[in-house]
Amino acid sequence: MALQGKKLLYVEWPYESQILIQRVLALFASENGLTVVFSHTKEEVRNYLRVGSYDLIIIRIEQWNMPDGFRTIHDALDLRTEKELDILATPILLFLSQRLSESEQEMLKENNCSYLYLPVDLDYLLNLIPTLLT
Repeated sequence: MALQGKKLLYVEWPYESQILIQRVLALFASENGLTVVFSHTKEEVRNYLRVGSYDLIIIRIEQWNMPDGFRTIHDALDLRTEKELDILATPILLFLSQRLSESEQEMLKENNCSYLYLPVDLDYLLNLIPTLLT
């Protein structure tokens, strides 16, 4: 696996129930020479993207109100089109709790976004990450 030196940005609002994904990603990163950065808000994500580049961005879409979080797929797509961030070619993986319509699926595909439905199968995720990074 040619993952050495790759950078991954993982975005989700921190809930105790989600700590497992963070721990698994951190372990996977350390075993494979990846750098993983954890972020929680849109503004924090923008700040990370302004000062560095990432090879993969993973965003958990939260459906309920939360301060400055990613609540819809459109929030993620809006982030992609912010010119100052220069992430048009960066793959984005979304974790979703609600099913997408066919038009939403097509919209994500057109914008280099993949998605997994929650709960995420961690083995599948860890096999998918190298594919998205190549």
